[in-house]
Amino acid sequence: NEGGGLQKSVPIKDSDTAASVASLATKVSTNTTNIASMRYSVTDFGVPNDGSRDVSDDINALLAKYHYLFFPAGTYKFSKPISYTGNCSITGAGKNVSKLIFSSGGINITLSGEDYYGDNAFLSDVAIISNGSTATGVNIDGSKVLSDRVTIRPILQNIDIGCSSAPGTGSGFNTGLKLINCNGSVIDSCSIYGGANGTSGIEIISRNNNISPTEFMVTNSKISHFSNSVFINTNGGHNVEGLIVTSCVLLAADTNIHCNSATLTDHLFVNNSHLSAHKANLDISNIAQFVINDNLCYVDSTGTCNILVGNGCYGGNICGNIMEILGTSSIYHVIVKGRNVNITSNYFGIGNCINFYNSSNHCVENNNNYEGGYNVSDNGQENFISEGVISVSLTTGVTGQGVMNCFRNQKGIYLQGAVMCSSAKNNGDLILSFDTKCSTKPLVNIMVPSSNGTEQVLVNYANGKVTSATSIKAATILIFNLFIPYTFTN
Repeated sequence: NEGGGLQKSVPIKDSDTAASVASLATKVSTNTTNIASMRYSVTDFGVPNDGSRDVSDDINALLAKYHYLFFPAGTYKFSKPISYTGNCSITGAGKNVSKLIFSSGGINITLSGEDYYGDNAFLSDVAIISNGSTATGVNIDGSKVLSDRVTIRPILQNIDIGCSSAPGTGSGFNTGLKLINCNGSVIDSCSIYGGANGTSGIEIISRNNNISPTEFMVTNSKISHFSNSVFINTNGGHNVEGLIVTSCVLLAADTNIHCNSATLTDHLFVNNSHLSAHKANLDISNIAQFVINDNLCYVDSTGTCNILVGNGCYGGNICGNIMEILGTSSIYHVIVKGRNVNITSNYFGIGNCINFYNSSNHCVENNNNYEGGYNVSDNGQENFISEGVISVSLTTGVTGQGVMNCFRNQKGIYLQGAVMCSSAKNNGDLILSFDTKCSTKPLVNIMVPSSNGTEQVLVNYANGKVTSATSIKAATILIFNLFIPYTFTN
């Protein structure tokens, strides 16, 4: 059934009789679990599986005719890429035994037509190995197919994509797997590793046709030794929607999950995975509605942060992660440049915790910092910060900084240079709210601009009481301790 679903095909030989053909038909209809019997075995057509010669032309000719090829255990050498346009399947006896070795190219599948409502590209149980090839290991392009009424559903299962040398060394595929305008892609139980030149383990691309490719799942897989383990690349096209990465190991990358989207991308879910990177484990921008939870995250001492929530991101939840920065305490675990992000119940190892950089409307609650570090709300507004944050610093020099922040149940508070005013003039209010559980000598040192434009200390607040105050015209400070306001006006 080339329209989709389970493909049922067996080779019929010239020597077959009517009775044997009938027997084959019965076998196909009654035994739907023996996938190998439903594909054309390449060795039945004389293709050697001992690596003795180049089989590029043989395989391309067979794929063009039969579409569904089975590679028995063995080694198959290619000097040219496998290239096919249409609905196809490439399967083997297992990724440890069926080995496709490329000195040039990889597997290129171009989907076409409008009859794709099933598993139109299915690859399983083979190893795709670069022996000097720097092309893409597997390239699936659905640009000619994707529309509102056509479903594309490539599936890769139990696949190895790698190189003949050790991971991170020698020449390997530049990109392990590239999916262009492919809806519903599933990558399950795969291993993808790069050589010294690896750029992207998985690259998800959207190209201009005003349709958003959706529903990508990467599960139970390992990706290592690429600049980006998973790269969302809109390539000047439409947005990509719906990426789930769950129960994976992503490591030895500059960035594990990277999104450079110029247009809004929806729905990112990263869950129950081990992430280890040189620069950042997640570097995302223009993503709405994202969940990053229950991951183990490591980043090197030369890195940027564990999680970078960039410009245009909003509506996110970062919860239940364990984050470590190896060999330094000067890097932030989380940097947020977007808005409306909940950061709750995370464990932060040695290092600075959170930097709200020109962002607002966040909730930080119930986090635990192992040693040192502090939270920074840099020009943050209307944030709620609660439960177990070591300290908070509001830096100076930005108009409107620190407005409407609530700090609850802190082990210690350090606020410095919170600019009260919303304009260059001395008007507006700064409200800082504390509850009864503040401890460890909380200190507030609030500065506002004076009439000549310089900053002056307005209030020193330490150990539960105001220690000094400087009156500035038209300025109002409200500080709540035990919910009792202290107001200073002129």
